[in-house]
Amino acid sequence: MVLAAAAVALPGADRTVSFATDIQPIFQRTCWNCHGPKAQLSKLNLGSRDLAIRGGDRGASLVPGSAEKSRLFRMVAGLEKPSMPLGGTLSAGEIESIRLWIDRGAVWDAGAAVSSNPGDITQDNPLRPDERNYWAFRLPVRPSPPNNVGNPIDAFIVPDWEG
Repeated sequence: MVLAAAAVALPGADRTVSFATDIQPIFQRTCWNCHGPKAQLSKLNLGSRDLAIRGGDRGASLVPGSAEKSRLFRMVAGLEKPSMPLGGTLSAGEIESIRLWIDRGAVWDAGAAVSSNPGDITQDNPLRPDERNYWAFRLPVRPSPPNNVGNPIDAFIVPDWEG
């Protein structure tokens, strides 16, 4: 039944498909647990367009402009085994959205990002000014060693009470 839905264009095929609004939610719910930042089963990471194009153990999974040649589409549509996602299926509308997205070049919206943690820094979740003051975000500064030691490196390992 999934095969027939995938093979026939659904009404609304002329609609706009956006990675951030249409595809990313599908990936978050069904793909990134096994093929994202935390796990890459079959060495496949769908965390970015470049990684999806590169593919995994079985080669490229995404061929922008051709859903029929894209292993990603073929597996979610049930045209190639194993069907994905494992233990579930996508709706006909979700499969059609993926088909349209790939056929139209698989554009990965600029604001879309894979996050392994909801608190990760992204365009939609920037650092607050007080967080920017954290030591790891400050530029390194070369300290001047004191003049009261023979070798400048000793100034950093000899306790102040000895100087």
